[in-house]
Amino acid sequence: MKLHSLPENLLGEILGYLPIDERIKAYMARGSIWKMREALDRYVSRVQIKSSDQQAILFGSSLRSWCNVLNLDISIYGNDNFLSLIGNNELLMPLLDRITMVSSVEVTDHGLLSLSKIPSRKLKTIDITFCHKTSYAGTFPLRDAYPNIVIRRQPEWMDGQCLTPFENDGAHTYWCDGTFLFERDQQSCGHVCSLHQWSPQNPHHIRNKLQYCDFVPPAGWPSWSRFCYRPGVSLLRLDQEEDEKQVLVGQHLYGLRPPKVFPKYEHKDMIPLDSSRYFSWDSQLLLPEDHNIEDRFIMVSRMKVLPLTNLMPPAHVVKRNREFCETLKSYEDEESLNLEQCEGFLHHALNIYANRVRET
Repeated sequence: MKLHSLPENLLGEILGYLPIDERIKAYMARGSIWKMREALDRYVSRVQIKSSDQQAILFGSSLRSWCNVLNLDISIYGNDNFLSLIGNNELLMPLLDRITMVSSVEVTDHGLLSLSKIPSRKLKTIDITFCHKTSYAGTFPLRDAYPNIVIRRQPEWMDGQCLTPFENDGAHTYWCDGTFLFERDQQSCGHVCSLHQWSPQNPHHIRNKLQYCDFVPPAGWPSWSRFCYRPGVSLLRLDQEEDEKQVLVGQHLYGLRPPKVFPKYEHKDMIPLDSSRYFSWDSQLLLPEDHNIEDRFIMVSRMKVLPLTNLMPPAHVVKRNREFCETLKSYEDEESLNLEQCEGFLHHALNIYANRVRET
């Protein structure tokens, strides 16, 4: 059903079933979606209902339509008002088991909290990839309400066990909710706290930021650095060969920020699988047998990625991350900690150190 074919005043008639406060939220949610009239057909086509020969659109032809929705895709258009609407009304979409909100910039942790208020709904899957106003901590109410839920916070190609070529380092496992666990003694557990595409033209070139829950600051570092040491890497998906998934991972050896122009597709031909190569300050490839260690500025590694046994992480790993998030929240409240500013301070301090090393 298309927007122009709806009977006159139908929306107002349907909303009459709702209390006045929820009706206001519904109008606000509708407004944010209907601003893009041409995109509504795409939105409508992704709303699945129980009967295969029917389609329903948001605020459809009857209240009954809401009751049969199983799979709802509101990518780009999702917002907290809409999540509050369905999260506070048991009659709306009681059968809903999957909701996709990829790149919905108006969805926040408050919206996720609204979704957790009706555990009888049996929500099974939620995709909030690139919903930049949500956080890892914001998913805890959903995990509590729906113990078996699958929460996706990253593209599917980023899931898996990355077999690193690093000495004294094993596999780096990333689950679909952004939880990670590395096979090493320190800086081994945490979650992806930030994830962005470098460019819409290349959805497979991603930068991230890692929040360790077990980072121990070196001697002389301020206590708040435990929370603000959040290094990032750039990842580039390579075309699959013989059902084998591979990625290129680029990282600065000084500072915390991920490199924007690394890695590149052509680096695949320079870097054998299960190995790393180094690049200089001026982006020149350093030959393994002929360079000084102090000339290394960027490292690019080529890794094989094994599939996950389970999409979601073990409970004990999530528990560690949850305890860390709670500690961080208390520290932020007590010390008025600004994570972004302190992280920036660390980044620049490490860069100053790198410059001094380079000059000597």
